[in-house]
Amino acid sequence: MHYIQCIRDSSYYEGNILPDEAELERRNRILQEAFDGIIKTKIALYVVPPTYDLAEICDIFETLNTTGTKVSTVDLIHSNLYSDTASASDGPLLVREKIDELGELDGALEWASSTNRPELIAQLVAASYVALDTKPKARPIGGKKELRVSSVKSQDLLSIPAEHWRNIFEEAPGFAGFLGAFQLAVAGGHFGMLDCPYPASASIYVALRWFKTFEIVEATEWQQLHLDALFRAFFWRNAIGTRYDQGFLTQIGTDIREMKEFLATTKVDEDFDHWRVRANHWLDEYLAPAGSLQERLTPLTLDESETGALKKASILLLIARARRDVVDSQTSIQFGSGALQLHHIYPKDWCANNSSGNLASVLNKKTSKYDYINFPANLMPMARNSNLLWRKKSPAQFIEENEIAYDMNADLW
Repeated sequence: MHYIQCIRDSSYYEGNILPDEAELERRNRILQEAFDGIIKTKIALYVVPPTYDLAEICDIFETLNTTGTKVSTVDLIHSNLYSDTASASDGPLLVREKIDELGELDGALEWASSTNRPELIAQLVAASYVALDTKPKARPIGGKKELRVSSVKSQDLLSIPAEHWRNIFEEAPGFAGFLGAFQLAVAGGHFGMLDCPYPASASIYVALRWFKTFEIVEATEWQQLHLDALFRAFFWRNAIGTRYDQGFLTQIGTDIREMKEFLATTKVDEDFDHWRVRANHWLDEYLAPAGSLQERLTPLTLDESETGALKKASILLLIARARRDVVDSQTSIQFGSGALQLHHIYPKDWCANNSSGNLASVLNKKTSKYDYINFPANLMPMARNSNLLWRKKSPAQFIEENEIAYDMNADLW
């Protein structure tokens, strides 16, 4: 109101001369609109009934915070654990800082970050807690004294005690190594969280490796090669079957227990093939027969329109197994180099120039069954500079002109 009154006060103007009436009205409208924006603003209020505990409220925050500054479960974990350990002899536990330190270790590169999905690391930590038979008592939350951590949902994450978090961070190189071993087991190379279909599934593998390494009770017979083989098959059946599209946070706990039970009760024979037959039979009963997934593989590799987990599954091996550029074999394009890109084997420009005639059924998007040009099977890992040379020519022409021999670099091809 003070500003509106001052508009017509001549003492605020040079020479005590007021502007004309039209200008005064214009300035008055600007101020009025500004105040309307303040006075008429509405704030959405969500009243949480007193019957909800902290874990349930945390789930509500995760659901509602789709824009703005997100209040995450990890923020609450960080605050709770700092409070619990502030007077500890070895200092308070700073979860966010420790997550960032973990992300600098081999195996956890592009997986552990306090700003990019930090809840994933919390899920891995919770999963490793679930897998243990002997473990510290769960942290009480929401007034509940007896809690059973059974999966990786928000309540489970909040219930992981400081002692277990500290154990994880004290063994950070090993923990990161388990995460790296997961990548090698499922794809034969390293890849980042953003490239992984259902990255939370890594928690199952990491949890079982943690159990095998640090469980107090006598170790079971199975070894890493058994877990690697079993989990590789599980991972791909799970991804191609889109099994984790719904309700996976609860399912992960069940999968840990079921896989742990199979490994513990299935005799490890000298003949690995015999064990593998039993493992496949268990997977057929627990998930789905591998044969039933075959029909999904063609659209998976041919249809560029696939999105989400299936899309990531279709190109994961290209990313994970790339080592050196196929044009310049001295150029490293492996994960972490920053040089890896996926480019078209049959370039877009070449396809556009040959989309009529004999190739119309494949290259003409209006008549072809699939978008063959952009499908994963027409992609290859390559350095950017090589793509600039390749992209306007047919593969045969480019290979011949640059004298690229298969025999010299068979491993790359």
